[in-house]
Amino acid sequence: MMRALLVGTTLVLALNCFDRASAGSCPGWRDPNGTRIVNGSDASPEQWPSLAALRLTSPDGLEIRFICGGAVIAPEFIVTAAHCLDAIAVDQVGQVVSVGSNAAAGWKLDVLIGTSDLKHSKPEHAFSVSKIEVHDDYVRQAATKRGNDIALVRLGRAWTGPVAALSLDPAGDPTVPPGSGLYVAGFGLQKGSATGGGTEVYQSRDGQRLSAGSLRLKEVEVPLVSEEACAKRWRDRLISTGQLCAGYEAAGSRKDSCNGDSGGPINAYDDEGCPTQVGIVSWGAGDCGRPGAFGVYTRISQYADWLRSRVPGLKSSSKAGRLGTDLTPAAFVRGIEAAVGSGRDQVRLSIVGNAPIHVGDSFSFEVDSSVGGRLVIVDVNAKGVATQIFPNAYVLDSEKSLIRSRQKLTIPGPEYGFSHFRAAPPVGKGMIVTLVVPTDFAVESFLAAPERTRGFVPERSATGYFLNILKAVDAALGTTGPSTSPLWAVSRTDYEILP
Repeated sequence: MMRALLVGTTLVLALNCFDRASAGSCPGWRDPNGTRIVNGSDASPEQWPSLAALRLTSPDGLEIRFICGGAVIAPEFIVTAAHCLDAIAVDQVGQVVSVGSNAAAGWKLDVLIGTSDLKHSKPEHAFSVSKIEVHDDYVRQAATKRGNDIALVRLGRAWTGPVAALSLDPAGDPTVPPGSGLYVAGFGLQKGSATGGGTEVYQSRDGQRLSAGSLRLKEVEVPLVSEEACAKRWRDRLISTGQLCAGYEAAGSRKDSCNGDSGGPINAYDDEGCPTQVGIVSWGAGDCGRPGAFGVYTRISQYADWLRSRVPGLKSSSKAGRLGTDLTPAAFVRGIEAAVGSGRDQVRLSIVGNAPIHVGDSFSFEVDSSVGGRLVIVDVNAKGVATQIFPNAYVLDSEKSLIRSRQKLTIPGPEYGFSHFRAAPPVGKGMIVTLVVPTDFAVESFLAAPERTRGFVPERSATGYFLNILKAVDAALGTTGPSTSPLWAVSRTDYEILP
């Protein structure tokens, strides 16, 4: 389903620490060490300074409908989705208006920039439209089958604020292995359905009526999905190099872009917290956020030549290959600690073996927990590869992954099917994240076709392991804030493997 509000494999995470950029070092800066999954929360306008909202205004000026998003990519240009302009054209007197048989035919198109609250926008936020241009190969009403869902809106006057940095080279895009955390924002619906509806309406004191999916700017974090997994989900649609996909597999992770967000930006963040627009909201399931029904976005880098030929002075990201690493293992641990509250450091893991640890050394773990439940151990090696090392394929009996309160557990233990762990490359510093979760917590619900051998082969999830497990924890805990329940615990253990 189009996201316009129509009228009528291995997970790699960065462990390296970089000097953090200051909040003023780039437009749209986001703290890379403070990332959390958000529940469609209000967005900070400072983090989306170039976001635009396309709207239609009735001839008498008394009704305004917000239909799509966009992003300022040059002082006079907005990039958006082509399908947002399916029913837009230039009329006989040169105005850009809605056309066709819909109830808003003849309504004038303009753009709001620089506001996160549609109810309190000011005249200086409004920009007239002088021209529109869709991609040459775009076919109206066929974005899901033919792609090329990209268009330009030219403004009647120049915007003087920040413009979006674009990923104009495929080498700079977040890539498989998937799991990179991306952010998308817009004024779209907060809950989608196949039958539509759900818009918010505001009547001003002077009688003007505004309607939009949301009257306040919202944002959500979604993990990158591999092209293979996305194509498998959307077998009868076009999923190729011109698209990228993002979304959750886990039950309870209903986070997505939705109707009315079309044309808006999806951003990746470099290790300093600076954004790069990598995609444009295009289409997805009408029931937005349904687990496994990934959102589909136009990949900007595939249209770099088309954009350069029409827009002078594009701002290109210089962070090739360093995007989408904002959810580090450390950020995951902080997120879990915030979610489980008093469960922090209620479980402890010790590495039993020779010290220091060298490649080839054998070792085991001792775990002592103040909390009883199901034990999950995740290793993040020196290259940032996350591996669920317990439970694993040698522990098929779920009872063996349970730990009692105040019990000291040695892993591997008797009848585990394997006798030890062995240190393997890469050398360097890593960490082990230890979790105790309720016994009914579905550890496997967010993993796709896991492959494990003694804990040394990384989980191959179509979406981010850490993002999905954190979201599943949030869903299990509900929305009442940090848990004081004794059913959760988390800790991290640092280590180093030498040659």
